[in-house]
Amino acid sequence: MPNYLIPSLETLPAEIVHRIFDNLDAKTILSSLRRTCRRFQTCTNSYEKFVLDLKKMSKPDFELICRLVDPQQVIALILSDDDETLYKIDLFISHFDTKQFSQLHSLTLNGIKERHFKFILKCVNITFLNTFSLVIKKRDLRYRKSTVALLSWIISQRNLRRFEVEDEWEPPLAWPVQCMIQHLRIGGCWILYPYSILQCSPILQKVSISFLKGTRDVIVLTNTLTTPFRHINSLTLENLITKIETLELLLSLMPSLTHFKLIGIGNFFDGNRWEQFIQTNLPFLIKFEFFLEQTRDVDYTHADAQSIIASFRTPFWLEHKKWFVACGYDIDSPRCVELYSIPLCLSSLHYKVESKKITLSTSGTNTDKETSIIDNVRKIQLDVAINYPNDIANKKPERTVGLDEKSMTWGMLIDQFIFVPLQVEEMHHPLFLKVEELEIDFKYHKLSNWAFFVPTLIDLTAIVRFKCSCALICRTEPHMLAQMTSLLQQMCNLLSLDLCSPYSNDISSLTAEDVCLMTPSHVRHLIVRIQSLSEIIIVLERLEHLSGAKFYFRDTSSTRPIIKMLKEKRNGSSYRINRFTLYVWLGKKHSAQ
Repeated sequence: MPNYLIPSLETLPAEIVHRIFDNLDAKTILSSLRRTCRRFQTCTNSYEKFVLDLKKMSKPDFELICRLVDPQQVIALILSDDDETLYKIDLFISHFDTKQFSQLHSLTLNGIKERHFKFILKCVNITFLNTFSLVIKKRDLRYRKSTVALLSWIISQRNLRRFEVEDEWEPPLAWPVQCMIQHLRIGGCWILYPYSILQCSPILQKVSISFLKGTRDVIVLTNTLTTPFRHINSLTLENLITKIETLELLLSLMPSLTHFKLIGIGNFFDGNRWEQFIQTNLPFLIKFEFFLEQTRDVDYTHADAQSIIASFRTPFWLEHKKWFVACGYDIDSPRCVELYSIPLCLSSLHYKVESKKITLSTSGTNTDKETSIIDNVRKIQLDVAINYPNDIANKKPERTVGLDEKSMTWGMLIDQFIFVPLQVEEMHHPLFLKVEELEIDFKYHKLSNWAFFVPTLIDLTAIVRFKCSCALICRTEPHMLAQMTSLLQQMCNLLSLDLCSPYSNDISSLTAEDVCLMTPSHVRHLIVRIQSLSEIIIVLERLEHLSGAKFYFRDTSSTRPIIKMLKEKRNGSSYRINRFTLYVWLGKKHSAQ
C-alpha cells in the first residue's frame, strides 16, 4: 500500500498560508494563529503584508500587537486618537520611536492631534507610500508651518497615488510640478484654486472637494482658463455655494467626466440648462448625483415644484440617461426647496417623524427597488416629536415607491426623502437596511410606543454606534428603561453606546444598576451621565467587556477610590479626570486569585 500524505495546515506551503493570512486581521494572526504551533510561528515571522488597524482596539490588544509586530512587515497602518482610546498615539510613539515602518504602502491618521503628526512620520518611511489620509482633530498654531511642509513633502513622493486631507491649510500646500496623485480628496476647504492643482497633476483622475459649510464663492477661476484637463473622470463637490456660471466654467475644463456628484446650495434647478450643458460639454457623463437646496423670500408652492420637476421630464433625462429626480418642500418651512437625484446620494439623514413634505418625482413605480433608493444611507438622526400618534407608532411603515406627478406624503416622512404609500402591504424587512449609526432624539418629550416603531424603520442588527440624546431614561418615565433595554439588545453588532443628554447638565437619574441592565455584553465603549463616583466603580467592575468609557458626573467627592480600583482590577489603564468628567482606556483584567 503506498503511503499517502494527509493534507493539513502544517503541510501547506508558506505561500498558501500567507494567502490565508491576507484575509485575516493582524490581531488574529499575532495573538491566536501564531501561538498554535511552531509552523505558524515561522509563517508569521516571514509574513510581510500586515494591515495594522489600530482604531478601536482594546488597550491590552494594542500593547500586545505593538510588542509582537515587526514594523518592517507592515504595509498598511491605520491610527486614530479619540476619547475611546486615551493616549493611544503617545503609546504608539513610545513603542516605535526608534523603529521604521520601512515598507509602508498606506498610512491613515484619523482624528490625531497636530503635535503628534511629525512624531508619527518619524516612524515611517514614506518613500513607498501609495495612499495617505489625514484628519487632524486638534489644530495647533505652533505646528502649522511644519505640518504644511510635511504634507507638501508627502505630495511630492513619486509612488503616491491617493491623497486625502481634512481642512484647508494656511499657508497653502506646495504642489510639485509633476504630482503623481490619481485620487485627491480635500475636506473643509474654504477656497479652491483648481488650476494650480490640475496643471500640476497630469495623471489625476478623481477629485473630491468638501467645502467648509457656509462659505460662498469658494472656487477661484480666471477667464484665461481654456485648456481642458481630459484626465479627470470623476468629480465630487460637497457643501458648494456658488453661481451656476462658475460651476459651468469649472466643469467645462473636465470634458471626460464620467461621474459627477454635487451637494450644495444655488440656482442649479433648471433641468433644461443642465441638459444642454451636459450634451455640449460632458458627452461621456454616465452618473450624475446631486442633492441641492435653494431658498427665496417668498413661499414655494405646489405649482413651483411642478415647474421645477417638469424640466427633468424630457427624453434626455428619462430615456437616454435614465436619471430620475425628486423635488420637494416642507409645508411648515416653504421657503426652501430641495432637488435630488434618485437613488439618494446622501450618507446621513435627519429623520423627522412629523415632517410635512410635499414631493414630486420622475421615478418609476418598481417596488423591488424601493430600499435601493436609500441604500447609501449609513447614519440616521431620528427626531421624534411630542404629538407622535399612537396609531402610527403601532403599525409598520407602508410599502413605498417613487412618486409620480401627484403630490402625496407618507405616514413616516424623512426630512430629506419622501415616499408615496400604496395599498397596505406587510413589510418583510425594515426600510433602512444598511444604517450603521443611529441617534434617537426625544428632546424631553414623553412618547409612547416609540420602541415598536424603530425596528420597523431600521435594521437594528446593522447598528454599530448608538446615541440616545434624551433625559427620559429614568424611573419617572413608565416603561422607558425596559423599552430602551429591549431596543439595545436587538443591536447585536453594537460596539459604541452613548447614553448622554446634550441638553442637560443636571444630575443623572441613571443608576449603576440601570446602566448595567441596558448595556449589552458586546458593547466595547460606553458614554454615560451617572449619579456618583461610587456608581462609576460599580459599572466598571460589572461591565468587564468594556475597553473604554467616558463618564459625566456631578459628584465632588474624591476620585481616589476610582484610581485605586483601576490599579487593582484593570492595571495599565490610561485615564484622565477633569472636572465632572472621567475618560478611561481600560487595561487588562486581573484574574481572580
